Amino acid sequence: MNLLGVAMGLYAGLTVYLGFAILAIRNISRERLGMLNAMAGGLLGYLFAEISVELVEKPEEMAMEGRWLDYTQYML
Repeated sequence: MNLLGVAMGLYAGLTVYLGFAILAIRNISRERLGMLNAMAGGLLGYLFAEISVELVEKPEEMAMEGRWLDYTQYML
């Protein structure tokens, strides 16, 4: 696992932790709540794009290397 993956995991965990804490507070302004929602949405969008690219690149790499058994197992 690379350092960027660890950092993104910590960022994701922090947003979830802050979300639970803010729900307990209940007196947060709508602007701050909107900012936190935008941060969480941006993170989810980034993770979706990153996973989508990986799902396309990995089978292509296996097919180009001639690892057809691994390719078919991965596609199932």
